[in-house]
Amino acid sequence: MSPIELGMQAYSRGEYETAMATLRPLAERGNAEAQAWVASLYANGEGVDASQPEAMRWFRMAAEQGHIMSQNNLAVMLYEGRVDTADPGAAADWFRKAAERGDPYSACNLGLMYSDGLGVDADHEQAARWYLQAASQGHPAAQAKLGYLFSVGRGVPRDRVWAFAWLQLASKHGIGSALQELERVVGEMSSDEKQLGQSYIEQISGAKVEELVGSLSEPLSKDTSDPPSEN
Repeated sequence: MSPIELGMQAYSRGEYETAMATLRPLAERGNAEAQAWVASLYANGEGVDASQPEAMRWFRMAAEQGHIMSQNNLAVMLYEGRVDTADPGAAADWFRKAAERGDPYSACNLGLMYSDGLGVDADHEQAARWYLQAASQGHPAAQAKLGYLFSVGRGVPRDRVWAFAWLQLASKHGIGSALQELERVVGEMSSDEKQLGQSYIEQISGAKVEELVGSLSEPLSKDTSDPPSEN
């Protein structure tokens, strides 16, 4: 059994001091996985006095080696300003590094930053693109956000059917805002649209992330919104 596995086993037994004693020497020798574990132990005060600066230091070392979880965690700490003044721009950079390597949590966080213009220029199309990457990997919050964008036509064409599909998936995970928006969308849909929406859910389940992300460059279905009324 590897030293990493021994450290993880000690952690799972609640032997945090043993976990730290096992993992820290590996972290000091540059093992990114061990660095991430040491960072988490410092962040949570397990087996050692809690220290956000130490947690950030170890997360940064692991992140700079490409450790995806550490890149996301470092971004969160930078965004929240847990050690120094909050730095949304740096946070967005680290979220992007992890998201580009397929991390759904970072992709959803990056979508939020584009949606609200935090650390980046507000860009709803970019928000939709990153939400879609996370949503297609089963991230419930991203599914809810993306469903809402389709519902109102922000960053993507307004499309009740796609809104229904993503909101339905999110609501199954207990996302209250998704359920509320889903009820509104369903009230506007025909029976044919609801049936089509169910087929979209099946399409989502069988598609690859790259296929769904690439589909944003073209309308995903015909525009099912109502035409604007004339005054």
